[in-house]
Amino acid sequence: MLDLIVDTSRAGARMGIFGENISEEIVDNNARGESLLVVLDSLLKKASVSLDAIKRVLVLRGPGSFTGLRTGIAFCEGLCFTDKRKLYGVSTLAALTLYGNVESTLVILRARTGYWYFRNSPQVESFAEVEECFWNTERVLESLKNTTAKFAVVDSAVLTEEVFQEILNEKGIEIVQESEGSLSLFREAFNWCEPSPIQDANYIQPSYAEQ
Repeated sequence: MLDLIVDTSRAGARMGIFGENISEEIVDNNARGESLLVVLDSLLKKASVSLDAIKRVLVLRGPGSFTGLRTGIAFCEGLCFTDKRKLYGVSTLAALTLYGNVESTLVILRARTGYWYFRNSPQVESFAEVEECFWNTERVLESLKNTTAKFAVVDSAVLTEEVFQEILNEKGIEIVQESEGSLSLFREAFNWCEPSPIQDANYIQPSYAEQ
């Protein structure tokens, strides 16, 4: 049984096929909706398998690019339309905690200037209870001051913000760039959710009124 993992929540597309003896993935930063099938075809050839061998599909539901999320989810729903394979969906922020230690990892991704998507796992007892936030810089920094996290998964925008660098270094938090991890780590997310014929984009609306 092979798994297909699809991430279109950020720039372009990332796809991976994984199984007991197979681990192949492709990153195409220029991929768009109409080219996802081309990326999949290339991945199948790289892994030397057929589409019929894939029995589970995991799609990242965001937050992220609204267009990218809708396109990626629709693409994966199409692959699972015939019931030959099961469709799963997981939050991008939740999946990224797997780059560190789920119970001790926070995630910070830029939403727009001065605002961030933020997930701070260590502050709750249950993984399912973790709140995913759309916060301004001040609120994220305030939360970081109280965090017990050992790892921080961040994007390149965070690395250019000195205020983040200072507090992360001060607390001795190990930084992991979200672009460096392998999609194979996301396979653990299959254990977090039930398969569904339809997935909704978990897009956190960047309201200008939210403070």
